[in-house]
This record gives sequence, structure tokens and C-alpha cells, in this order.
Amino acid sequence: MKKRDKYLLAAIVNLFWYCVAVLVLSAMERTVPDALTVAWFSAWTVELGLLAGLKIKDKE
Repeated sequence: MKKRDKYLLAAIVNLFWYCVAVLVLSAMERTVPDALTVAWFSAWTVELGLLAGLKIKDKE
């Protein structure tokens, strides 16, 4: 397995476990701050995009 694939898999797993944790907390009637969710997903989504070679922002 390539090193890039390992990082990609780690990013996907981290997004998945965060979703599970938020669902569990919601089931326990707890709230997760919106800012935490936005920061978490923006960081890992950018990571996924960079690893996959996707253009996220155009320089124009």
C-alpha cells in the first residue's frame, strides 16, 4: 500500500469516527459546538482533496 493511500485512508477514518462520535453524543442529548464540526470537516476535507489531487480553489 502506498504512503499516500495510507494518509487517504486515515483521513476517511477520522471523518467517519467523528460522525459516529457526534451521532452518539446526539443520542445522549449532548450538543457538539458547530465551530468544532466546521473546523474538523474543513481540515480533513482539505486533506482529502490534497491527497487525491483535486483542485480546491482556483487561482483566478
